[in-house]
Parts: sequence; structure tokens; C-alpha cells
Amino acid sequence: MKLRSGLDVLAFRFLKYLLFVFLIYSNFSYGQFELQNAFPNITFNNPLFLTNSGDGTNRIFVVEQNGIVKVYPNSSATINVKTFLNITDRVASGGEMGLLGLVFHPDYENNGYFYVNYTATNPRRTIISRYQVTNNPDSADKNTELILLTFNQPFGNHNGGWIGFGPNDGYLYIGTGDGGSSGDPQNNGQSIITFLGKILRIDIDNQDPGLEYAIPVDNPFSDSTGSVVKEIYAWGMRNPWRNSFDPVTGWLWSADVGQYQWEEIDIVENGKNYGWRCYEGTHSYNSSGCNYPEYIDPVWEYSHSLGCSITGGYVYRGPTIPELTGKYIYADYCLSTIWSLEYDGITPPDNQTLLTATGSVTSFGVDEQSELYIVSFNGNIYKFNPGSACLNVELSTGWNLVSVPFLNNNMSGTNIFSNSSSEVFGFDNGYFIADTLVNGNGYWVKYNNSQPLQICGERISFPIEVSAGWNLIGPFDKQVAVENISSNPPDIIISPFFGYDSGYSIVDTLILGKGYWVKTSANGIIQINEELR
Repeated sequence: MKLRSGLDVLAFRFLKYLLFVFLIYSNFSYGQFELQNAFPNITFNNPLFLTNSGDGTNRIFVVEQNGIVKVYPNSSATINVKTFLNITDRVASGGEMGLLGLVFHPDYENNGYFYVNYTATNPRRTIISRYQVTNNPDSADKNTELILLTFNQPFGNHNGGWIGFGPNDGYLYIGTGDGGSSGDPQNNGQSIITFLGKILRIDIDNQDPGLEYAIPVDNPFSDSTGSVVKEIYAWGMRNPWRNSFDPVTGWLWSADVGQYQWEEIDIVENGKNYGWRCYEGTHSYNSSGCNYPEYIDPVWEYSHSLGCSITGGYVYRGPTIPELTGKYIYADYCLSTIWSLEYDGITPPDNQTLLTATGSVTSFGVDEQSELYIVSFNGNIYKFNPGSACLNVELSTGWNLVSVPFLNNNMSGTNIFSNSSSEVFGFDNGYFIADTLVNGNGYWVKYNNSQPLQICGERISFPIEVSAGWNLIGPFDKQVAVENISSNPPDIIISPFFGYDSGYSIVDTLILGKGYWVKTSANGIIQINEELR
């Protein structure tokens, strides 16, 4: 992790600026996907979270803002849901308030304990409670509530709401906002005598005197005296809206909603200060009293030109989309953009746009197989469609050398390349007008004005037939290094691969949506579907 100090920070910020410029001006968004309604026969009322109980029953639990938890089998054919918990009588909901978090005890299968994070009124406060399931596995007993922790909220917004168990220590972590209003007027983010603007950590399997839990001995202020909050794990948060642990690395990812200009993603570590309100992302916000020696930079940030409110997700560890494995998937609530962020703590982060969701993304969740789900405020639950994908291509003014990486239901040139100012031309020992396009082939098409084009369809890959001489080809659903391309018969490829962007150039990587020239010495096939490593 980089600190805001010295030349290392200047170099880090410059590198992130270059990456930002690259992302803004890149012509292609690689590996885009389509979403499908994971449970098309059911909908929810203001859903805010999805999770599983980890007990081998393969059930899905959905949190509704008004204070209800729904449960149902993890099947796309599900038509009925049950109410697992209803605490609407004690939850104050609306705006940013409500039933905001749910997590099941790591030993839930044996003890039946689960934990919730909700807001209440008179006074306005956050409550962290434990409940227990009844003999009916689909029904909890609301009368078993044990309030573990409560703290007042000065305003109705910035309540945080996430709770989760650490995969390595078994402690309960709690994300809290700075108390609300605007600009953190009470400077709660930097204060260590308040629960607000923090990541808290408590041991719910043990008990200290006067508490319903114990303070982990390695919490940074565990041995402090006076008014210092011993539950603090990390501080300097504004409104962490969804955190998650990566079970492989153990890292705690936090998406912290910004003020007016910057949204940020943090890797949260014990005893670290993440800067708010002194900093919004890496940018100075209110420097009054900001003399702490080590403010931790986010691993990623984006400006409000790309969105306005980050929704944190998960590092993908599911079984169905291997190209996303190890990447942090997150979204923006306002524009519904979903991105992937690849970051290993060593190499520079790599951020890619995946798609625009239908409806505002309030949260993400995972099932018992670690498959990822997208929770939408429109009442639906989505997941990535493993059999289909989309690609955004930025077409230039003039002639473009293109290809179609996915199998569309309508492969006509007028459908795929709508609004073009020319016919679509293919090449087979001479140019021809291509009425029906073929995956794996390259084509010429002209546009009078630069514009984006989205190509969607079924993922597909097969060997490409080539003729002796020059051939126009294109890759399928993955970019591919030229060094990984093979032919049959072997060694019939006798030229470099040439791309076109206002002029020809030799390329070492074939990119989705682009077309390429290559010369072969004989008829045969080219295999280009191996993933770039």
C-alpha cells in the first residue's frame, strides 16, 4: 500500500493519471458481458443485499430495505419466496436508512445465529443485532434479538450498513458512515472517539465485561483508555457502501462513496487511516486539522464524470466466468456501469468497463458456489450470462477494419453495422459486398462520423478457413497474442498480422472487434481462440 508521503506518492498519482487517460481514450472495452435475470419469476421490494447461509442448503437470502429478509431455493425456476425475518416494526427505512446488512455466523449450520445491521429512530441510531433461526430452516425468530452494539446517527444519511465475517480471524466487521449531512461537519471520519466513519471489528464468540462481545486484542486501540473506541479496526471512511472479503487473499475491499467529485476503492488494513474528510480519494478536501502522518491512498478512484455513487462488490471467484476470476467487480449506482478491477498489490491496477446494468445497482452478492449476483433497485436479481457477451467498439470517421466476435441472431451487415455510410465489404481473393457476416472474418466499413457501436451475441470460437494469399480475419471472444496463433498445415502463415487505424501497422495482439490482414502460403485453417496470457 502507498502512503501520501514523498516522491513515491507523486509517482503513484502520476501513474494513476496515465491509467485514467488510457481508459478514457481506449477504443475498446474488452470482455464485456450481458446480464440475465437470475430469478425471472420473482421480484423484490427495494432489495439492498443478497447472500447465502453457508450451510450447504444452497438457498438465497435477499434483504429488503423496509426490514424483511426473503429466502428461496437457488434455482432460476423458483416461483415462490418465503419471509425468513420480518422486523419492519423496529426498522426505520427510507432514503439511506433501513435494514442494510445481513451475515450468517460461520458456524450457522450448528448454532443458527445470524446478524443484521439496521437503523431505528427515537433516537436515530444504528443497531447491530444477533438473531436465531427456528426449527423451521426458512423462518427466524424475531424475539431472539440480542442487541450487540448501538450508536447514534446525527443525520439520516451515510449509515454504511455492511457487516461481514473475516475469513481468517472469524471476527465480525462493521462498516459505518460518517454520520451524514455533507462534508462530515463533525469530522467523525478522523475522530477515534466515535463509531462513525469507521470499519469496526468485534469478537462475537467471546465476551468482555459490560459488553455482548469481546475486543480483539490486535485492534489498534484495544488497550486505549478514556473515550477512545476500542472497536475501531480502520478509520477515515465517508460512507463505505458495501465491503467484501476475498477468500483467497483475505483482503478486505471497501467501496467508499465520495462527496462531489471522487469515488474510491480501498484495501482496508488494520490500524490504517483512509483520509476522509482530509481527502476525497487522493484529492485534498478539508485540510483543517489534518496532521496525521499516514493517510492511505485508495487503490482506485474515478471522477464524477463517470458516475456519482460507488457500489462495492466482490472479487470474482465463481465457476462460470473464468475470465473474471481474481478481478474485483463493482458498479456505480447513478449510471449503472459495472466494471472489473484487477489489482494484486504489485502491478498497476487495470480497470475495465464490463457493461451497463438495467436499473440502479444497490449491491452485489454471492451464493454458496461463489457465483456473483447483481442486486438492482428495480426489484430484480441479475447474474452474468456465461453464454453471451457484448463488446463496445468505437468506430472512427472514415474506413474501419472490423470483425464480429460474437454470433448474433441477425448477422446481416445492416444489422451489425447500422448507420454506416457504406456497404460492408469482405475479401476473398477480391472484395465483395458482405450481406451476411461470418465470425472469424474481417470486413471494411465506412462511417461519416465517429461513434460507439455495441456488438452482442453468443460466445463462439472455431478454426478460421484461409486461402493461399491474403486473408481478412478477426478474433472471437478473447484477445489473442500473435505468438499463440497456430495453423494447419503448420507454418503456412508467411506474413505479420496487419491492423488498420488511419494506416496499416504490424500488431502483436489481435483485439476483439478489429479485423486483420494475414498472408498464407496455402489453403488451411488458423486457430486464434487462445487467450492472451
